[in-house]
Amino acid sequence: MKRILQSFLLVFCMVSLTLAPTTLRAQWNTNTSVNLEISGLPIADMVSVPTSDGKTWIAFYHENTGNYDMRAQLIDEDGFKLLGNDGILVSNQPSGTATFVFNACVDNSNNLIIGCQDERTGGMQAVLYKISPSGSHLWSSSGVILGSGMVPSMTALTNNEIAVSWNSDTGNTLRLQKITAAGTFAWANAVSLMVGASTTTRGQLIANTDNKFTIVYQKNAGGISTNLYAQMFNSSGTALYAPLQICSQTTAPYRYYSITAEADTTYFGYYSSTGFRFNSFVQRINPDGTIPYGMNGAAFNTYTSGTDNYQMETSIGLEPGSQFIWSVASFCDPNQTNYGVYVQKFLKSTGARQFTDMGKVVYPITANRDIMAG
Repeated sequence: MKRILQSFLLVFCMVSLTLAPTTLRAQWNTNTSVNLEISGLPIADMVSVPTSDGKTWIAFYHENTGNYDMRAQLIDEDGFKLLGNDGILVSNQPSGTATFVFNACVDNSNNLIIGCQDERTGGMQAVLYKISPSGSHLWSSSGVILGSGMVPSMTALTNNEIAVSWNSDTGNTLRLQKITAAGTFAWANAVSLMVGASTTTRGQLIANTDNKFTIVYQKNAGGISTNLYAQMFNSSGTALYAPLQICSQTTAPYRYYSITAEADTTYFGYYSSTGFRFNSFVQRINPDGTIPYGMNGAAFNTYTSGTDNYQMETSIGLEPGSQFIWSVASFCDPNQTNYGVYVQKFLKSTGARQFTDMGKVVYPITANRDIMAG
């Protein structure tokens, strides 16, 4: 429980553009009025990832005289910094004048994998780094360059290889590649993800068994509208089923959603819009490419009219072997002025809601504007 609470307390905001540098802190002390300083450097966006042995990796941008250097810190379960006072330098390649979304994960040896982008060749290119718990580069210190583009998203497979997607500048389409544990391309050519003639964006990957993985991505539907699709791939990069639409409502290409898996079954928590309102769902994706909860998935909450409260940002979680999956969501009034937090529990097999059709109130919708943060 201590580790779970610490993971929830270490909550950070990942945004597309940095407005101002600040000092990086996280809550770890028993005195909740005193935060633990992770770095005293001026910092921008950051991502945290737990390890299997109770530690926590933090990857963060350091605003450094016009550049955004990538750094990393590792803290143990008691909050002690293991990589010096300000962490280690991962990359000081030219970044441009703004930060963009980056991602991180750990492999089965608790090595940190960072996926980001830089401008070392002029244009944006996606790159991966692999850092050991002792702070050493396990691949080249220049990283593994995926190709032109941005926003790499990764997952570590059971054999410590890394499946990664990124938004390629070529054709504005997602590319998919696998990196070996030694830091080389596993496939001769990256896989291009398209739905018919439609381009795609914002891939989110999760590992399954036997080095398979599932990716949920967004098909461009015009303007800032997208639709959600999913596919499972084997270790050779072969799709195990055709692009599978999992949502018929409108999603957005600038959002990331919540993904998890149990063996070869993947669950996806998200919110979407219909008309002027927002709704939250949990979708189940079976390994045979079916969605037993139906199109869109299991609704967090039922509503009868457009004046009912909106269901916004959603995060899901499960314990392997349990028959339930959980979802936490921010709710707001139709004017999106007052906010609160609700929780819902679903039966994994059918998607049946367990906390009535309305969900359970954690924080009521008020002018306090309490929201789900992780």
